[in-house]
Amino acid sequence: LLEIPAPITFAVLPNLQYSRSAAEKADNNGWDVILHMPMEPKESSGYTGTDAGDDALLVGLPKDTILTKLNNSLTSIPHVKGVNNHMGSKFMENGELTELILKDLKKKDFIFVDSKTSSQSKGYEIAMRLGMKTAQRDIFLDDSSKDSQYVKNQLKKLIEISKKKGYAVGICHPYPGTVKALAEMVPLINNEVEVVSISNIINADNKLGRN
Repeated sequence: LLEIPAPITFAVLPNLQYSRSAAEKADNNGWDVILHMPMEPKESSGYTGTDAGDDALLVGLPKDTILTKLNNSLTSIPHVKGVNNHMGSKFMENGELTELILKDLKKKDFIFVDSKTSSQSKGYEIAMRLGMKTAQRDIFLDDSSKDSQYVKNQLKKLIEISKKKGYAVGICHPYPGTVKALAEMVPLINNEVEVVSISNIINADNKLGRN
C-alpha cells in the first residue's frame, strides 16, 4: 500500500500485533491515520459483537466502559487524527450512544468518518449537529470474496460520484485483489480526479464534508 502513489488514509484496528507499526509507517509516508474502532454489528449482518473483537463498543455496556474502551483504543495507536467505525451496524443506529462517543471525540478535536455499515447509521447526522469535522462513506470498494476487477469497477463509480458532488469517500480493505486494483488504477485515477487524504476532504475550505 505504501508504494501506491496516493495519500491513502490508514484506518487501523487497535491493539493488534502490527497496529502501531502500520500507523507509524503511514505517518512516515505523510498519510493520515485514523482509528478503526470496533463496534457491535446487528446479528442480521451475519456477525456478532464477539466478531468485532475484544475492544468492541457494545450497546449493552455502561457508558463509562464505552468511553474507557474508546480512549484506550485511541491511545494504543500513534498519530491518530480521528475515528471511523469497524462493523457497528447496531451500535451506530443507537443515537444516544453514538452521541456519547462523538461528544468525547469532539472535545479532543478528532474527525469522525461514518463508515455507514447501516443505512440507518446516526453517526454523520449527529456529528454534523455537533459541529464536528466529519464525512461519510460513499462506496465500499471491496469485500473478501471480490476480485480486482470488481474493485476497479467500484473505483469507477467512486470517480463518477466525485465528479458529481465534488468529492467522494471510498472504503476498502488490504485484500490482495484490492491492493492489485489500487496499484493499477491510481495512476489512471489521477488523470481524472485527485486522490486526497480524509483530512483534506474534511478540512477543505469549501466544507466538502459538510454537504
